[in-house]
Amino acid sequence: MKKNFILLLLCFLIASQAKSQHSNRGYNAFGIGGTLHIPQFPDQMKTTLGFGAHAYGTYQFNEYFSLLSRFAFRSLQHTTVDLVTGSTFHDINLTLAGGIDIPQISNTRFLLGVQPTSVLNSETNTYFSSLENANSIPLFGGIQLDLNSYTTLEFSYTQPLRQTTYPSYVDAIPPMFTIGLSTNFNTLSSRVNHWREMKKTLYRLQNDTLYFINRSCVGELSDARLEDLLSAYYTFSAFKVLKEEDITNGLLPKNPIHFAVIGQFYAGKGEPLTTGIYLLDKEMLNVKFPYKMYVPIYNSSLNCMGAEKNIIGGIVRFNQSLGR
Repeated sequence: MKKNFILLLLCFLIASQAKSQHSNRGYNAFGIGGTLHIPQFPDQMKTTLGFGAHAYGTYQFNEYFSLLSRFAFRSLQHTTVDLVTGSTFHDINLTLAGGIDIPQISNTRFLLGVQPTSVLNSETNTYFSSLENANSIPLFGGIQLDLNSYTTLEFSYTQPLRQTTYPSYVDAIPPMFTIGLSTNFNTLSSRVNHWREMKKTLYRLQNDTLYFINRSCVGELSDARLEDLLSAYYTFSAFKVLKEEDITNGLLPKNPIHFAVIGQFYAGKGEPLTTGIYLLDKEMLNVKFPYKMYVPIYNSSLNCMGAEKNIIGGIVRFNQSLGR
């Protein structure tokens, strides 16, 4: 039974990672990592530290939602306070968790899911033979922080749905806090990780200047008024509104990170003319997914932005989209 369980978990993880590597939706991450565990034992047992190792795969559906699948081995020490009795328990588990990226908190992901677990053995067979909940499905919740393009730090908590506590051991995995560190092998390949590249350029932009190009209707929004509105509602980075004659004469800034067009423009090649705020790359070309290519300006008509409140709303949403 346990062998079949282990094979099922391994097959699921391998299939998940294979799908991640070949999907072109969002970004893909896969790799290995280590964990440190702090089990929450009852008062008659000593607080100890456990350790583990894992392999994982992550599939990003879009800019907000992802799926984590992770296969792990774990070793936990069950010991009484008087240190007279105790044993080390080994288990394997599969974490299946949905991830949510919050736009206002960059490089941060919240996780919620389940962690099917099977206790393999204990150093004292007497304990292991008494386990009634060797196979369980604890609830899992956590938060991931991307330290850089290839390392992720994770804090999580696991709560089993069923367990029985005895004087010197718990007959399932106990509730526990976990700290983990993972490496993303996908960033080590020659393949460009578009999600990471987006994070990198937006981080640089935050400490640089975004150059705005005014494409409003005639008499609708002057460059001076645009500067006023940006000063009031755009906070992500420094900004500068480029003059029409400078653009015409090719007098563009040196080493820009991004440009932005406000007013009438195209969301991409072959797209119809629309109204909004459009993010461009350093070559003044439309950015692509996973960037938010443009933020529409609502209540506009005839490709003009209309009332000033429409423009303000667009600037506010555009500012928020950069800080995701």
